[in-house]
Amino acid sequence: METVRCLLCGHDKSTPRVRGWDRMCGVEGEYTLSECAHCGFLFLSPRPDADEIKRHYPADYPFYDSFFDQSDYVKSIGMYEMDKRCEAVTSAVGGGRDILDIGCSVGDFLATMETRGWQPRGVEPDSGAAAYAAERHGLDIYNGFVEDASFEPGSFDAVTMWEVLEHTPQPLDTLRHVYDLLRPGGAVVLSVPNRNSIQSKVFGTYWIGNDFPRHYSVFSPRHMRQALRTAGFIGPKIMSQRGRLGAMHNEIIFLVSSIGLWINDSDSSRGMRRVVNRTVVPVITKPAGIIPFYIATLPASFAIRKLHRGSQMVAIAHKPAA
Repeated sequence: METVRCLLCGHDKSTPRVRGWDRMCGVEGEYTLSECAHCGFLFLSPRPDADEIKRHYPADYPFYDSFFDQSDYVKSIGMYEMDKRCEAVTSAVGGGRDILDIGCSVGDFLATMETRGWQPRGVEPDSGAAAYAAERHGLDIYNGFVEDASFEPGSFDAVTMWEVLEHTPQPLDTLRHVYDLLRPGGAVVLSVPNRNSIQSKVFGTYWIGNDFPRHYSVFSPRHMRQALRTAGFIGPKIMSQRGRLGAMHNEIIFLVSSIGLWINDSDSSRGMRRVVNRTVVPVITKPAGIIPFYIATLPASFAIRKLHRGSQMVAIAHKPAA
């Protein structure tokens, strides 16, 4: 375990705010998210070091699945989300062609960008996910960390990180490296859990956005803007998940995941699982469930997006043009 200063401003004083353990993968250990006394940023300290954290990414880590291998319904939801991600990139860099996705997992996003005429490259530390992306989609994937890859500065028009920055031990260093990899006028497009979300306040330690101890940082919109500006980017823009359907479905995923973590700590977990499996799961796995739910939650979805209270936020910022 290692104790660290604030990952955003470097201040050495902090206050413990949220305690938890690895409820998702069941690896032992208790951890604390602390709030910086100077800037208010929430970060994990003490935290696992580079060797210890590997235990928390087992072979069955649940975020290495391709939606291309799922049912037609789940695949359609995945395609919708990929389309919205692609729109975020193309709207930020209209004339771009070279894109790097850091933490690209199994490559579904990059494969979608390739169909739109972009030249995709990816970085993925998990060897199984990297191999799948290369074999299933024919993508050029570097298996490792972006700092160790041999990309030349100024190689890309866009760099993306989808639910990745919060996993990095030094997010400012990562953003500065991304800045160097971009061409003048290029854009970084990323998503992270939103500390200011409604679900964060409701679920507390059980909120999936905390994800002890894999998430070293938990950003608010203000801290996300601060991090991007500190790394040299200009004009940071923060938004909720793009598209009403995407925003609503994303909230359901976060909701079910957080409820699942709470159930695992509950004395009546077996009965609670039955309730969730019979009520919530059909909503996210079958069109007959999600369509009426989508219609009923349109007003709430609209309000959450406009107030930046969704569980996930998307950030876009640019490297100054030459």
